[in-house]
Amino acid sequence: MDTKKYPEVIDQLASLRRAPPWELFFSDQLEQEYRHFLNPWYRDAILASTMVAALLLTTSHLLGWYLGIELTLSAQLLRCAAILSLLGTWLYVRRSRTEHWQHWLVAWNGLLVVAAMLVIAHASASPIKQIYYTNIFFVEVALFAFIRLPINFASTTALLMVVLVSSALYLDRMSLHSSAYLMFLLVGGTVLCMVIAFRMEKAARETFLQAQVIQLERDQLRQINQQLGEQLAQDRVTRLFNRMRFEDELVLSRAGDRASTPRQMLLGIQVNHFARFNELHGQNAGDDLLRDIARQVRSVQAVHPLVAARISGARFVLLFDAGDEPALRACLEQLRQRLLGVNVLQADELVGQGIGLSWGGVHLVQDAERNPCDMIDRIFRHLLPLGERELTSEQYRVVTRFAAV
Repeated sequence: MDTKKYPEVIDQLASLRRAPPWELFFSDQLEQEYRHFLNPWYRDAILASTMVAALLLTTSHLLGWYLGIELTLSAQLLRCAAILSLLGTWLYVRRSRTEHWQHWLVAWNGLLVVAAMLVIAHASASPIKQIYYTNIFFVEVALFAFIRLPINFASTTALLMVVLVSSALYLDRMSLHSSAYLMFLLVGGTVLCMVIAFRMEKAARETFLQAQVIQLERDQLRQINQQLGEQLAQDRVTRLFNRMRFEDELVLSRAGDRASTPRQMLLGIQVNHFARFNELHGQNAGDDLLRDIARQVRSVQAVHPLVAARISGARFVLLFDAGDEPALRACLEQLRQRLLGVNVLQADELVGQGIGLSWGGVHLVQDAERNPCDMIDRIFRHLLPLGERELTSEQYRVVTRFAAV
């Protein structure tokens, strides 16, 4: 889990509930993630609203032409410009993968549609005039409540709309009563839409932060479970696999049919009379010896692919790929040399009491009727001394002499 991001998200979530409208912003990275989180809904809302608006304006143009409603050239041109702008925005948003210009285009289209309605209303007679004025409220609903422009874009666009409406009502030849009523309706509708937009934006940001907290906590739980699983699969002293994990790896490697399963070799290593060693040198020295053997095994593991585990006491078991016999022999000889380099076991006192290393192995072949895990204990009944001479061909055959599984 990101240890820096989690406190930041918690702080943002705590401060969001009392934040004023002009402070509904996150840090740069979190704000970018929020925009990415909101982008699918934002994109669909723009596509739907721009297409509906273009269809409505086109329908009004066709109805006006069919009914013979006379409009000024400027009103007709402005309506056509609004339709073309809406269609262009629809195409851009549909094909674009980024949201770089989407806010600007939506705000521009809103102002252009409002300007077109105001010019048409100014050129029309009652009651068509009042219908176009009141339709501006639906434009505001689409912009601020449905599409939900960011607060900075929404507040600026709302202010410009109020200025446009005020100027149009001032220049229109209507009674003061009608102008005041329409002004109250449009300004009140603008304020109401802004309040709705603020509440919805705040709720959306809170939902986003809660989702972030849940995801971060889920990642933390997954990481803890993974660490716990790794700890349960490891031997406490050597940090190699334990017996249960090794058996799982062994069974998994033997799964499949005979043709697809590779040849493998199971090798056992044991410290003879390990209990006596603990009596002479103490348990801490015994643990150090086991760690030293595990280090030698891991050094070979870094060069040759193998699975290693400490199954109990001073017993280690290794699983090799036996497909390339010369490479396997070289790996075994390298392992033997490294294990002979464990200086603790070279003391005359220990050698005289028979404390030392022994090993033995068996080749595994596919047999559906036998469990390969049964061979783990059988290996340790037929171990040979590790020896101090180079591993000859005869010794290699002796080390791996047992019947195949």
